[in-house]
Amino acid sequence: MENFEELLAVARRRFSASEMMLLASSAMGRTLDPDSLVEQVGHDMATMPVFQMMLERYNIRKDRLNSKLAGTPHELRVAILIQLNAFHRLGTDEAMGANALPSIATLRRMGLVLPEDGDPAWGFFCVRVGMRFTEFVLRHPERLASVSEGKVQTLAEELVDRFETASSAADKDEMVEIVYRIAKSTGWRHGLVVSDGDCVKATKIAISELLSDVYDSSLQGVVLAGVNAPDPF
Repeated sequence: MENFEELLAVARRRFSASEMMLLASSAMGRTLDPDSLVEQVGHDMATMPVFQMMLERYNIRKDRLNSKLAGTPHELRVAILIQLNAFHRLGTDEAMGANALPSIATLRRMGLVLPEDGDPAWGFFCVRVGMRFTEFVLRHPERLASVSEGKVQTLAEELVDRFETASSAADKDEMVEIVYRIAKSTGWRHGLVVSDGDCVKATKIAISELLSDVYDSSLQGVVLAGVNAPDPF
């Protein structure tokens, strides 16, 4: 087989996001081989209402998709199916989008759909005090080597204190330093620090929660490695 990553690059150029979503739907719950894929997808599009809905709603041309699949080299079908099988081993909250169809964001993460514009960030943290919040998109994991670990609760409380009194860029830089210290101390790449007035709590943010924010546009424009983009780190 050719280089696997090169094959995936060909696949995401060959098929649109909507077409790959349909292929993921067709492979769901089935064990397909590279030779049965073309026939199975064609049968689904011709006979099953949910696929006919997808064709209409997402402006997928059935004849064009059939032609693309029929002309897809065997090795490329193998690579696509390897990733689709891995995709379907994920939990429902990661595999399925808000539209109850395969998540395009997660298909991007699997390397099956063209990435969004922008370099993927390594991590994401948020601090929230009452109704106020600020977000940190972490792009420099190499900083972990130069920051010290500490007690997570102490670091979280310090972050909240800085947030409540921040008035300059220097304060923001200190907050970023604390966030990297929390990441190093916990191993988390996605975290939330919340103060409700009585206590401060630090928790890990699940990938499924971040995907939910992607779907409702709360994280519009944010590209996160391992969430809605492949993970090069």
